[in-house]
Amino acid sequence: MFFVVQMKTSDSEFPRNTAIALFSAYDDFIGLLNDPEKRKHLDELRPEDEKADMVFKEARTMRTHFRLAIQGMFLDKESPLHQHSIEKGVF
Repeated sequence: MFFVVQMKTSDSEFPRNTAIALFSAYDDFIGLLNDPEKRKHLDELRPEDEKADMVFKEARTMRTHFRLAIQGMFLDKESPLHQHSIEKGVF
């Protein structure tokens, strides 16, 4: 609902771009977990093999995109939540 209201009331592309980044990263990650082969692969992956593993790297990249979108949503100066986040110490 937040993004819908912001996209309707803001002249900025920030809410739209942030929503796309956030939900795309989330959708990609859910898609990866929904893939039985990749899910099994990650479940069985040993910690010492993570650095060289392509599926793990893919998941990590998705996590990074999601984290950056969340950070932007709260901390980017264009975000309508920026000032509130700073004042209320959300982070």
